[in-house]
Amino acid sequence: MFEDAFDEAVLNYADVALQKHEQQVKKNEWEEQQAEERLAKEENGEDYSPEEKVWEEVKPAPFKTKKVQYVVCLNTMGKDRKYNEDQRLYALRTVQMFRDRWEALEKENLENDVLAKLGRQEYDKVYKEHYEAQDQSELEKIVEDAIANHMPAEGEENISDGEKAMVGHKSKFLKVLSTFYAPNQAAHRAKQERLEKEKLKSAGGDRA
Repeated sequence: MFEDAFDEAVLNYADVALQKHEQQVKKNEWEEQQAEERLAKEENGEDYSPEEKVWEEVKPAPFKTKKVQYVVCLNTMGKDRKYNEDQRLYALRTVQMFRDRWEALEKENLENDVLAKLGRQEYDKVYKEHYEAQDQSELEKIVEDAIANHMPAEGEENISDGEKAMVGHKSKFLKVLSTFYAPNQAAHRAKQERLEKEKLKSAGGDRA
């Protein structure tokens, strides 16, 4: 496993996913066309023979690899003797089995890493398309409310732009921080209390 193998595999898997999607669209269109053709021939009393079509299998390319070689030595640990042929072959086959399992594990780990990377990319894409604007709007509203709450009463000296910016940065930071699990944060406790109240209120409404 090395960076070039991972980077190339991520690009290849993403391209394969796109090719599979495009192929599935073509399959669906072809099947609909065949269904229409069958229906038309049946209405005209004609025999229908389904057209055979072979779809090329779309699969990822083999992972990029580099050859690593080791020297394996047999040691009698001080005994003045030789290994016989059966012992030598047993040791050799053991090393070969270890090598094969090592290679398979490398491929499994690399594939898992690639799929995890693509999964995170898909999650980020969904978030940006559906939730990022909503979250940003909520943050802006929080900043506006925080600044409004710090505005001086009538007759008092107005706060400076720098102070407004500091209030906004602080309120935004606390909100982002409380997005994560932070039981010691007042914002987190308040959120949990609101959720509990909403649950109780909803439960009471259901019973009514």
